[in-house]
Amino acid sequence: MQKTLDNNGETLIAGAAKEDITPLFPLRLCGFGDREGNFDKVLEPLYIRCVYLEQKGLKLVLISADILWWGSKLVERIQNEAFSRYSISPDMVLLSATHNHSGPPTDDHVLDRLESYSPEYADYLFEKAVHVIGLAIQNKQSAKLSRYSGNCNINVNRRLMVNGKIEMMPNYSAPRDTTLTVLRLENAKGDIIAHMHHYACHATVSAENNIQPEYPGIANRLLDDMFPGSINMFWQGATADMRPNIVLGDQFLKLGYDESIAFAKLYVASIQKALESPSEQLNAELSFKTETALLPIKPIEPKEKLIELSKHNSIEGEWAKKVLNDNYPQFRPCNISLLYLADNCPLLFFNAELVQSYARFARELHPSCITIGYTNGMIGYICSEKEMEEGGYEPYDSHLWFALPGPYTKETQKILEGALSRLSLSTKSQ
Repeated sequence: MQKTLDNNGETLIAGAAKEDITPLFPLRLCGFGDREGNFDKVLEPLYIRCVYLEQKGLKLVLISADILWWGSKLVERIQNEAFSRYSISPDMVLLSATHNHSGPPTDDHVLDRLESYSPEYADYLFEKAVHVIGLAIQNKQSAKLSRYSGNCNINVNRRLMVNGKIEMMPNYSAPRDTTLTVLRLENAKGDIIAHMHHYACHATVSAENNIQPEYPGIANRLLDDMFPGSINMFWQGATADMRPNIVLGDQFLKLGYDESIAFAKLYVASIQKALESPSEQLNAELSFKTETALLPIKPIEPKEKLIELSKHNSIEGEWAKKVLNDNYPQFRPCNISLLYLADNCPLLFFNAELVQSYARFARELHPSCITIGYTNGMIGYICSEKEMEEGGYEPYDSHLWFALPGPYTKETQKILEGALSRLSLSTKSQ
């Protein structure tokens, strides 16, 4: 299924805004299954950041928030309200997350131990999202677009084969995506409206039971201070097999807020270096396509066994209940949005945690392509065929936490790459 919208070289209009989305009441943070109880304290506020773009009648909303991901039910509510209140097509509201593991929950589609759903917070975030869209629209003005390219060396592949088994350990011999891209929106006077910066690295520096925006949100705050009046937005890349290179011996460390700040400063230093390089002026020309790929699931237990398991008060029992309540799905839709900000500036958005091989494939189709995960929902880890053959947490063990009947099949890579090819990523005009 594909849907296409195009524009033809009209003036780009842009506006940006941000809103504080820090929880105002106790709740349990999501992202780590071993956290106990509600959060202890707030160390730094969380934000939702919005860029609104308009060109020749096409209206587009780009949002990034300091959360783990967006629940699909909440996404639908926000998209429908944006259409009702601002006449923006639901497809054109792209809600991304920084994949912050020190933030609040947004949905009940995964196991409670990973994400303890709070309907009160979902309602609060809904109101904030709708409001920030309105603020960004109020701030709209003529804009020009430029791109800066660089590299950042603070991530590492997190899958290492040890004695025939994949362990979550640093793998310095495996490929890692160090690509850093910064897109800048300026008004006619040269004032910076917004930066959208993109990098692939899990936001898992800290494992404390405290609210903070992790390195992506801290970096946004530092950039806000560096460029007064601008809104700075982080886009998380294909980071399912990438992690912060914070290691003691051969083990990853989970530290705290001070280390998140230090890590963010290293990341911002890479952004500053990129911004010191010559910029590439882009001829803004918005265009938008969507594609849905149905990814098959291989159940590990028959439905009858799940009915029996669902009677047990255990992690497996909760998993069985959620799978049954979801009608024992055999597929999950991977929703892909292809946005061109200019003829040579394509962005791909996915409702999944993608491994870096998909970003490499997208750049084979178009060398400037930016791949963004954690957008408009979450269907779990999407791995390569090679990683599925190797095994490990991402392709096989994670299905329990995401309340899937089993892992995705080895046909996943072929199906997803086929969907990307159908989007005709190599040229916008096709």
